[in-house]
Amino acid sequence: FRGLETGNFLFLAGHTELSTDQIHTLEKHTEGWAAGLQLASISLLNREDIAKFIAAFSGSYRDVAEFLTEDVFRRQDDETREFLLQTSILDRLCPSLCNAITGRNNSRHMLDNLESRSLFLFSLDDDREWYRYHNLFSDFLRKYLNTEIPNLANELHVRASEWFASQNFIDEAIQHALAGKDMERAARFLNQACDDLFYSGRLSTLAEWFKQIPETHLHSYPRILLDQAWSVILEWRFALARRMLDDVHAILQEQETGGGSEIELGFLRSLLKHREMMFALFRDDMPHAERLCQEMLQDFPVTDPYLRGNLYTCLIYAQREMFNFNSVNTFDAQSLQLYEEANSRFVLIWHYSILGPTELERGNLDQAEASLTLARAIASEISGELSPLAAMPGILLAEIFYERNQLEKADDLLNLYLPIADQIGFVDQLIAGYIYRARLLVARGADTEAKKLLKEAKTLAVKRDFRRFEIHAEAENARQMILTRDYKMARHLFREMFKQTNPDSLYPGTRVISSDAIKALTWCRLAIVEGHLNDAAAVSRKWIRFAKNRNALRTAMQFNVLLAHILQQSGDARKSMRALREALVAAMSTGFVRTITDEMKNNISLLTQFVQGQHLADDPILNYANQLLKIIADECGQDIPASSVSVDSFVVEDLPVELLSEREREILQLVAGGLLNKEIAESLCTTEGSVKWYLQLIYDKLGTRRRAQAVQRARDNGFIR
Repeated sequence: FRGLETGNFLFLAGHTELSTDQIHTLEKHTEGWAAGLQLASISLLNREDIAKFIAAFSGSYRDVAEFLTEDVFRRQDDETREFLLQTSILDRLCPSLCNAITGRNNSRHMLDNLESRSLFLFSLDDDREWYRYHNLFSDFLRKYLNTEIPNLANELHVRASEWFASQNFIDEAIQHALAGKDMERAARFLNQACDDLFYSGRLSTLAEWFKQIPETHLHSYPRILLDQAWSVILEWRFALARRMLDDVHAILQEQETGGGSEIELGFLRSLLKHREMMFALFRDDMPHAERLCQEMLQDFPVTDPYLRGNLYTCLIYAQREMFNFNSVNTFDAQSLQLYEEANSRFVLIWHYSILGPTELERGNLDQAEASLTLARAIASEISGELSPLAAMPGILLAEIFYERNQLEKADDLLNLYLPIADQIGFVDQLIAGYIYRARLLVARGADTEAKKLLKEAKTLAVKRDFRRFEIHAEAENARQMILTRDYKMARHLFREMFKQTNPDSLYPGTRVISSDAIKALTWCRLAIVEGHLNDAAAVSRKWIRFAKNRNALRTAMQFNVLLAHILQQSGDARKSMRALREALVAAMSTGFVRTITDEMKNNISLLTQFVQGQHLADDPILNYANQLLKIIADECGQDIPASSVSVDSFVVEDLPVELLSEREREILQLVAGGLLNKEIAESLCTTEGSVKWYLQLIYDKLGTRRRAQAVQRARDNGFIR
């Protein structure tokens, strides 16, 4: 019986109280076998423990077992009974496998005979090579075997394990070795299979088998420990990972003193170094991770394309956190080529979850969204849409939607994934999940819930020892204090966080990391409240120059908006408008919205002044600024004064010497030489998109929309030759 037939049969038998799930369970256990359903129906009569019975119903259940014993099993001849019992340990069987475990040579004939008599045997393929027994029948046979011949099952499992290994079915070889309690054999086969298990994303299978094999057997196979350490690093179980890596280090030392193979030891030492790099990367120690990656790329004896590709992916991550984007495109192409060679889709989830935030910082929102959408699709395919693995790119994708002001899309993803965000992945997803959930709450006026969420974020950050996450939570807390004009608490927080901080120490240095930028942003926001405007302006300018030179466009935008605030407070309206215009130009050309609006909510007058002060009626920046102004006004419940825009042409006079940066002058000089954007990008070892961004800034600073006019105006003011 199938589906509706099973339900109708049980309903007509008087079992009207059964739920759909219970009917489905009975059908699954009996595989629709009418006699099995009839026996189940009889057993259900006058029972109070219906749920318990249905859950336990199997081939070993008394009524089914008695039927199979009397009506089926005992009617067979001795040879058939022996064959059924010996092959009952198999989940699937074929003639050569049956010959291997029974010691006979006529298994083809035995299977044909069982199939012709419909003796609970199902064919699994059109070639009639692979079969399996009915679930209830195999349950009964296994129980009978364990009861009547208790010592035989282990031996049969070991024989099956050896056959499966000889056919390269390593999964089943391990399963039967474990079932046969041959732990040494299981460890040996797992050592062969662990890389494939990891590379295909079967981390739970690897972990389950690892737990079943005693440590004494694993001690001889450090490669298993190394793969398991990698797996638990991904799950943020750092204490366990550290212990495993230390164990491997001790094992290798023993093997070195014991005269182990130098080739094998060199290989294992390289794998250990790779795991140490992964440990540093996931603990957010990016300088250390970068150094180890560079060392391994220089001298890495492992030819495995998966591992070599992983080094390039990890370099993208480590260098992004250190504001180094020079090799992103090269490393991306190299790693993808190697992953294709390794034939692993699982690793692409991790690769694109690193690439997405990298493109976001570079200002490439479309590429970021495409990468994270693909990563989420692959994760859903491998582990399911609601899995912790899918949560990693899913939450990062929510940040992209939030930045685009697609708040409902962002909210949907965060509702789906934030509850399972702390099980596997990167610290990036925790930052994105908690920070942008808090901002969504603020956008809806739920300030109290936002504060509570940020408190949870800081608690989780401390628990996991993720300092970068903690810094982001503190920064968002400070931003929201200023947003709600809680200046008393903001001043208290400034003294608490930065009491002994010298502003010079906040300048970007040679070994700067992304957390340093967040600290500097927070200091500047709070310094405005404290009145340290000159120092805050100096810090912001240093970071703007640094971020622009490093192509960190998002960071440059954040500090430019902040600088506009500072200069407005200082009374320098002209420079304030210039800084704001630079931020708006960058945002408009890249599609950024919330980076601007979130920073300006507490000072809407600044954007209003910008709109009312423009003199070019068809200026696209004016239209963009008006859109941002409306977003802020709608969320804050404020009315926007009508913009007074003149149709006069925009003329820039007495341009200051410091108007154009050194990089902008360099690009404009190449434009004057007749080079195209692509040629300029190649000459400066940057991207064509970055060149376009810089040119847009130049045009806006010089008050023109044409390359020739920009060149002429720059020459007239002595900016270029």
